[in-house]
Parts: sequence; C-alpha cells; structure tokens
Amino acid sequence: MTLRRMTIAVLLAIAVASVAGACTTTAPPIEPPRTERTTSDPDALQTLSRALAALSTQSYRVRVVASHGRAVASGTVVPSDMSFDVQCATAVEDDAFRESVRKVGGGVWLNVAFPDVNTELGISAEQWIAASPAKLTVGTGAKFDVASRDPLDLGALFDGVTVVWRRDPTHLAGTVDYTHSHGVTAPDADELSEAGRAAVSTPFTATLDGDGRLLTVTIDADAYNQDLTRTITLSDYGSAPATAPPAKSSVVAATPTVYQLFNEG
Repeated sequence: MTLRRMTIAVLLAIAVASVAGACTTTAPPIEPPRTERTTSDPDALQTLSRALAALSTQSYRVRVVASHGRAVASGTVVPSDMSFDVQCATAVEDDAFRESVRKVGGGVWLNVAFPDVNTELGISAEQWIAASPAKLTVGTGAKFDVASRDPLDLGALFDGVTVVWRRDPTHLAGTVDYTHSHGVTAPDADELSEAGRAAVSTPFTATLDGDGRLLTVTIDADAYNQDLTRTITLSDYGSAPATAPPAKSSVVAATPTVYQLFNEG
C-alpha cells in the first residue's frame, strides 16, 4: 500500500469513528416501578392521631371546601363546652344556598338564606330559628352534626385513613378509604357507589404547625370525581372567639318543615 493510500485509509477510519461516537447516546437509567405504600409509619400515624385529638380539646377556626368551591363550610368551634358557630354555602345555579347553626350552652339556633326556602318557611334570611337538639338528626344530606363537639365530623372523616407516612417534620401524606369515612363531611352512599373501587385508596396530604396541629388537609379525589375532593384549613387554635346566641329579637320558633329541611339537607 502506498503512503498516500495509507493516509486516506487512516483518515477514513478516524471519520467513521467520529461519526459513530457522535451517534452514540447513553441510555437513561431505568427507574424502578413505583409501588403504592401499604403500611403506615407508626410515628406518622401517632402524629396524625394526636393532631385529630386536638380538635376535641382546643378551640379553632375551620374552613372545608368541597367540590372545588361548590360547597364551603366554615366557622368557629369551642369543643370544651360543645359550642360552635358554623355555616355552609352550596352553589345552586347562580346563587348560594346558605345554612347556619349556632350552639351555645345546650341551645341550638338555625338560619337559612335562600329566597325560595325563606318564602316557604315564612322567615327572613336575618332571622334565627330556635330548635330542639333532640329533634335534629344527621340525615343523608345533613350539613352539620349538632350533637357532636365536632360539628363538621372532621375526626370521623379520617376514620377512613388506611396508610400515612411522614414527608418531613411538618408534612404527612397517605391514603383514605372513603368507604370507611363517616359524618357530614364524608361522601354519601350514592357518591361512593358511583366512585367504585377508586374511593378505597384516595390520596391525602396534611400540613402541621410547630406544635403538631393540623393546618391544612387535602383529600384529592380529582382522579375519579372532583366532587369528592376536600380541602380543610384550620387556624387560631386556642384563641377562636366564643360563640354567642343570636339576639332574642331575631329568633322564631321551629316548625316541622324546619326540622325536615335541616335533617335531610
């Protein structure tokens, strides 16, 4: 082989090697398949239990947003004397159907603000209805649990927690089996039937304050039914204002229709 041919051969070899190198890519690492957690972190479970227990010993403000804002419950709760002042607003077409309840010293007062209902009951949206606690029940569509020191049944909602773990000192995550959740904030039987098996493993996240009390909780059901997503915000632990009864001049007596309305929702 002549020197000229050897030079050409070497140059061709270098060129081929360069092209091959340029076309070679490094395969990305294969991520292990994600596995759903099936067991709780005992410390995280205990932390959540203590945080829920605080709702029965300390006063607080609460706001529960359901269905991405189509239903909002809010108010103040003083569990030490089983008093509270809570409201619920539910979107009805272009208006909001508002229901409120106050409980002080064993007395219960109800309020409703929706034109058609106010007309049916013969009361104004500014009037309060003195009700007998014994005649108020927690029906399928009830918005409040008047017999409880937890009027929105937040503790019963978390009866469905199946797994919980700690992300960091102030954040928890886990899953809720909605079929084992209870109370007025939990999904009803029809909603659960529509959700099917998806409802048994609904993810949730929780944020805690420095004392381990709940600040925010989101139960995220968007993957199968946005109406079952719940966002809970809590604040003012130990300093929420005491509940006062409504002015006597604004109070009227309850009728059977009133009990039907509030018991059935």
